[in-house]
Amino acid sequence: MVEIERGEKWILFEETNKTTPKDSSLFLQNGAVKSFLIEAEDSGLAEAFSTLKKLLPTENPVVIESAALIKIAEPGLFLAVLHPEDFRKKELEPLLNQAGLLVISDGEKFYPSPQKIVFDHQWLIR
Repeated sequence: MVEIERGEKWILFEETNKTTPKDSSLFLQNGAVKSFLIEAEDSGLAEAFSTLKKLLPTENPVVIESAALIKIAEPGLFLAVLHPEDFRKKELEPLLNQAGLLVISDGEKFYPSPQKIVFDHQWLIR
């Protein structure tokens, strides 16, 4: 992992290692062209994301894994991926209410299938 930039309350990294079990590495293992990681305090997240956006392609799809970013960014499609046991967690209700699609996963199987989500100039659900 390579540090790209840092602010007072955040650090932006680019993942370069395709061999670890970390999510940022797993994205690369599964076809992502680039993978970034933000480590930030809540008050530094907007600044960190603003810095990251300058590095993201404007014409290609981007997948962002972050529940916190929904507070400062409007996604083309917001997925909530939950383990079946997570439905009992009251703190997740605000996220569930904002989700455009709810995906249930035990970590190995997904419903609906990821193949139902496509990018054709915008994110779509088949």
